[in-house]
Amino acid sequence: MPQHPTAAHRRRRSRRATLVRVAAWSALVAVAFSGGAVVRATWHGRTTGGLPDSVRSGTPASGRTEMISLLEQRYYRTVDAAALEAAPAEQLPSLLDDPYTHFLSADEYHHFMTDERASTVGIGIEYLARRGELTVTRVFPNSPAATAGLLPGDRITSVDGRALFGRSTAGSAGLLRGADGTTTELELVRRGGVFGAHVTRRAAAAWMVDAELRPSGLHRIGYVAMLDFSDGAGELVRHAVTELLAQGADRLVLDLRGNPGGWAKEAVAVASVFLPAESPVLTEQSVQFDDVTYVTRDEPVTTDVPLVVLTDRDTASSAEIVSGALHDAGRATLMGARTFGKGRIQDVAVLSTGGAFKFTIAQYLTPSGFALDRVGITPDIATVPALFHGVDVAYLEAVAHLTS
Repeated sequence: MPQHPTAAHRRRRSRRATLVRVAAWSALVAVAFSGGAVVRATWHGRTTGGLPDSVRSGTPASGRTEMISLLEQRYYRTVDAAALEAAPAEQLPSLLDDPYTHFLSADEYHHFMTDERASTVGIGIEYLARRGELTVTRVFPNSPAATAGLLPGDRITSVDGRALFGRSTAGSAGLLRGADGTTTELELVRRGGVFGAHVTRRAAAAWMVDAELRPSGLHRIGYVAMLDFSDGAGELVRHAVTELLAQGADRLVLDLRGNPGGWAKEAVAVASVFLPAESPVLTEQSVQFDDVTYVTRDEPVTTDVPLVVLTDRDTASSAEIVSGALHDAGRATLMGARTFGKGRIQDVAVLSTGGAFKFTIAQYLTPSGFALDRVGITPDIATVPALFHGVDVAYLEAVAHLTS
C-alpha cells in the first residue's frame, strides 16, 4: 500500500488522512494489475490474514443500515436521506447514478482483495471473458506473455489443465494468478489451431516501463511507454528518462495508451519527473471535506525537453491524472484520442453484518479545475490511436510534431 502523502505534497490538509489507491475501471481485466476504481480501503487486509469473520456472510439487506450511514456521512455528494431510507438495500446504488458504488458479497470482496494483493504480479495480458474463454486483447511488451509468444486474439481455453468453460470471469482470473516465479500452462486457440504455452509469472516492475532511444533524422526521440502505475512506476520512469537524456535524447514521447491507472502516488511521482517541484498534480473534492491538492515532489529530471503524451480511449485514472497535470502546466502536447474519464475515488468498508460496501468518497480534478469523470481529456491533436496495418501512426505523428 502507498505511504501517506506528507504535508509538502498538499496545499491543504483533509480532515481525513487515508491511503489513495487509483486503478482503472475497464471492460477489460488487466491480469497483471488490479481492476476496479479509484479506491481507499478502510480495512487493508494484510496479505496473510485471510478474510475478517464479518465478511464471510451477509447480504445487502443485512448491511442496509450501515450502508445508508456511510452514504450520509462520507459520500462525496449530498444524498437524499429520505429516499435512501425508503429504498430497499439492493436499490441504494441506483439512487446515486454511480456505477462505482455497490455492495460486495463475501466472494466478491475476496476477489477484490486478491486483485489488490496480486496487483504487481502477473503474466502481462489484458483479456475479455466471453463464451467460457479468455480472449487476449493486449500483450504487454517485455512481459512473460510476450516472451511466451502470446498474441492479441489468442483464446485461452484452459489453465494448468483446468478448462475455463462454465467458469465465471473471477474464477478464470483466479486460475491465472500466482506468486512471482511460478509457471502456469495455458492451452490456447489461434486461427483454429490449438497449442500450449508455459508462462512464468513475474513482478510487473520488471516490465511495466518500456523505454528506448529512437533516432529520427537529426533528432533522437526518447520513447517511454508505461503499462500501468503499480508500485515503483514513478522511479522507473525517472530512471528511464534520465538514461535517455544521457544517451542524447532531445525529444520525449510518453506513451500512456491502454494504461489503466494504478497508485495515485505513482502519478504524482511521474509528474514530478517533468514538472518543477511543488507543481499541482490533482485535487480531491468532496462535500465532506476541504479540497486537497497534491503537488509534485523531488526535483524534475527535465522541464524543457519537448514532450508529447500519447493517449487513447483506454488511458484512465492515474494515466489521466498525469496527462491532465502535464497538459494544464503547458508542459506537454497531448496526442491521440480522448481518454476514458475515470475521476472518482472509492472507499471499501467492511460491514459488521457481513460483506463490504464500496462507495465514492471524492472526485478528482486536474490542476485547472477540470472534472474529467465520465468526460475524459480531449487531446490537443487527434490521431489514429492504435496500429494501422501494423504501423503506429500516432507515434509517427508525435515524432513529426516534435521535429517540425
